[in-house]
Amino acid sequence: MLPALASAETVFGLTGGGAIFSFDSATPNTINNLVLVTGTGTDTLAGIDFRPATGQLYGFATNGNLYRINTATGVATLDVVPLMSVGTLQFADFNPLVDRLRILSAGNENYRLTPSGGPNAGMVNFDGNFAFAAGSGTGTPNLLGAAYTNN
Repeated sequence: MLPALASAETVFGLTGGGAIFSFDSATPNTINNLVLVTGTGTDTLAGIDFRPATGQLYGFATNGNLYRINTATGVATLDVVPLMSVGTLQFADFNPLVDRLRILSAGNENYRLTPSGGPNAGMVNFDGNFAFAAGSGTGTPNLLGAAYTNN
């Protein structure tokens, strides 16, 4: 059996100035689309991720608000406001298996947010703080991102 050939994919990113951009992974030095994200009011987007259950691009604000973003126009629509504070959001990623947004906040806090489309939209579960095993002598974790397999 031969390994699968790699194929070019469209990749999206978020600039520090609040714009989304896309490029082909085969030609990463060529930006195909760059649009300013609008519709978030005073919220600052911390990151973006595609929601596997819907195929839509989402932006998550530092206060936890979740937005659907039109990839062609940059127009953001509020999807859900968390029903409890998630601290200052740093990283987030959709879990494709259960359709929940994993949120990692400042202070190593670990949450799950239920997006729109179900009976518990906006519900937040606190899953504890990230920490190394007691007695390991490794100190405090320094989280640099969040990612699930196949997303």
